[in-house]
Amino acid sequence: MIKKIQFKNLFVAFVLLCSVQFGFSQAFTLSTTPNDYFTLTSGMRRTTFRIRLTGNNDAVDSQRLNFEIRRLSGLGGGTIEVLAANIDNDTFVSGRKNIYLANINMLDNIRIRIQSNIRIITRLLPGFRNNIFMFGNGSATALRNVSVEGMGGRFAVNIRANNSTTQATLARFGNVTNFRLRNVIINDANTLFASLFFSFEGGERNFNRVPRNGFINNVRQTSARAGFGITQMVAGRDILFTNLNGTGGVSLRIESDGRIVSSDSSMTINNIAARNVRVSNGQAAVLLSPHRVNQGLVEVGGVRADASAFGVVLAPGFRGVNVEATGTAVANSGSFNSNSIIRNITVNPQATGAQVTGRMIAFFRCNGRQDNLLNTPISPDGESRIFRSVGAIDNRANSACVTNITDNNGNPTQGAPLMCYSVRVQNITFNNRSRAEHQTNFIGFRELLRACPTNGSVANNLEKAVGFEFNEVESVGTAQVDVFNTTGQLVKHINNYNFSEKGNVDLSGLSVGVYFVNINTGEKIIQRKMVKQ
Repeated sequence: MIKKIQFKNLFVAFVLLCSVQFGFSQAFTLSTTPNDYFTLTSGMRRTTFRIRLTGNNDAVDSQRLNFEIRRLSGLGGGTIEVLAANIDNDTFVSGRKNIYLANINMLDNIRIRIQSNIRIITRLLPGFRNNIFMFGNGSATALRNVSVEGMGGRFAVNIRANNSTTQATLARFGNVTNFRLRNVIINDANTLFASLFFSFEGGERNFNRVPRNGFINNVRQTSARAGFGITQMVAGRDILFTNLNGTGGVSLRIESDGRIVSSDSSMTINNIAARNVRVSNGQAAVLLSPHRVNQGLVEVGGVRADASAFGVVLAPGFRGVNVEATGTAVANSGSFNSNSIIRNITVNPQATGAQVTGRMIAFFRCNGRQDNLLNTPISPDGESRIFRSVGAIDNRANSACVTNITDNNGNPTQGAPLMCYSVRVQNITFNNRSRAEHQTNFIGFRELLRACPTNGSVANNLEKAVGFEFNEVESVGTAQVDVFNTTGQLVKHINNYNFSEKGNVDLSGLSVGVYFVNINTGEKIIQRKMVKQ
């Protein structure tokens, strides 16, 4: 367990524009001292070895670096300094030396320092995933004492992928303890997946085999896809993030994996601290989504969102089944520790530049903006449209709740949203917007729908929004569609629904009201909310 900070004096004040869970100011309890999370051990400092890589787009540089990691770790550890080769040819671009790497396996007591004039490019390999560095992946024994960092400034990374369905990451963190990654700028290309991914070892749900005791610092990213960004944490504990700055997507996404859920919904995330998290032209700086798991404590301070859809997103939990198992019911709605807090938030909305997805359409007042959104071309990431900012806080964890999620036989249903939990959100600065509009956007989804006219345009636009939101489904062709009402009852089931032909979900035959739509592509499940008026 990491150390906790103590305050002799606690100033308690009301927060402007508060709702049920937006109340008194609350002190942080988790430490933000890097040494409380990561220690540079004597083994990592034992010796220093310098390596110059060729820059050729082949397997040689990866093999050479992996060999030196194995050799040095076997001797007790040390530092490897990666330097640019002293050659002048077409591998030099904009002052940086290109190096192609893939599947660099970190081993115990290894510190890698990468010269700041190096650009690492993902070396594309056949298969579903392309990773550059792997921390504790593939072993039941914990990886210990490892670091990757820029030397003399940030090193650069270009993330690329074979196609739109290939996952590409800078680093995957599994069964690792006492780790660090810092001083890097990541140039993404709207690839599928976060650049830094934190999960279980080999997908096994074991809280003792998650990334733990780590420090992530000074990470900049550009051109991130709306649904991803710098980080995605499925599992981890006792980790500090500082100075995350992303363009596009979500800079700090803490989201359980709904596909890897045991029947007890045991905790996979706890004691996560973050400071100075920023996004521009994206979806949000911070997103929390528990899925079906009762997660632990999260504390985030110093959040900024410029020209983005939201500053913070609190996505609701939902009940369902383990979709990768044998249909075992998970009778749990998901939450975060109620002492979790996100505070000191600055949101600078703009008339354009934000990544807006289909489900956000209902946040816009019905004065033509919905039609304008639908007429805006889909952005290069294929899942959003570049449009105006929506609001400060997307608080669906509190404002759009559903209980008793069952089918017609009273059994728990698969992936049916939405459940409530409480996270404190405090000290918000919302620039260039009136207090009234700020407050409207602040309280969430359902209240905005009530302000819309009942002429049917909202329902039509929401159905169109599902069409453009699910362009990723169109690439699959067909999917299973389940529609639930607000009591969790399954009211419509469609097999082999062809999105490429129909483009939206038909709600004909259903009464006026709010519905939750599950799209099961066979590879993943997507949930969206729709309204029929």
